Amino acid sequence: MYRRGFYGGGWIALLWSLLYAGNCVSAEVTLGVRTSIAPWAIEASDRGIELDIVRQALAYRGHSLKPVYLPFTRLKQQLETGAIDGVLLSIESLGLEGVYWSDSHVVFQNVAVTLAEHGFELGNVESLASRSLSIVAFPNARVLLGPAFSNAVDEADTYQEITNQFSQVRMLYRKRVELIVLERSIFEYYSQQARRAGDTLSEVTIYPLFKPIHYKVSFRYPGIRDDFNAGLQALRDSGHYQKIVDSYLKP
Repeated sequence: MYRRGFYGGGWIALLWSLLYAGNCVSAEVTLGVRTSIAPWAIEASDRGIELDIVRQALAYRGHSLKPVYLPFTRLKQQLETGAIDGVLLSIESLGLEGVYWSDSHVVFQNVAVTLAEHGFELGNVESLASRSLSIVAFPNARVLLGPAFSNAVDEADTYQEITNQFSQVRMLYRKRVELIVLERSIFEYYSQQARRAGDTLSEVTIYPLFKPIHYKVSFRYPGIRDDFNAGLQALRDSGHYQKIVDSYLKP
């Protein structure tokens, strides 16, 4: 969190907002992490695709990142009181008020994955209901992926949601389930972890049945947001953005 001195919080907050609007001060920026999930944000190491991208984008203008891991309701409260300076993995539908939105820095693509040997033809979410499948998804998927998905999995032979996505991926490769639903980069990351653990990885078919989600960072100060956007663009222009992603997903 920006240091506000020993004076009235309102005056100091105003001063900081004026300073950061002019991009003239570097700072430690405290950002809330609302979900710790590999490979995007790994709390044990303070690393991950999203954390590395944000950290390096902020460093472009001399800022540093301090991540804080809390449930979203707590993060929202701390953002409103000024205890934190923004929230990672944000989107307008979260209902955050009084913030400045960055450019999209990461994209989540939820997918359905099967072993290629099954030869399933799945063209849309509704097609999941066309055959009786054993399906494992991530927690709260029925709500997050919408009514079409919820209705489709009602026709599944078996359907469950589990927290451990490494186990979810291994269940697919070990033929304990026919189809899994999860975010694509999470699947690719845990596939590499399964390979390192000695699992045999069969060929898979990936179905992008769901709309991608373009996440942003919500900031309390427009100057820091602008600095972040500049750093993010520099990462992309230099090719370093893709190198960060590949460092977690490639063998």
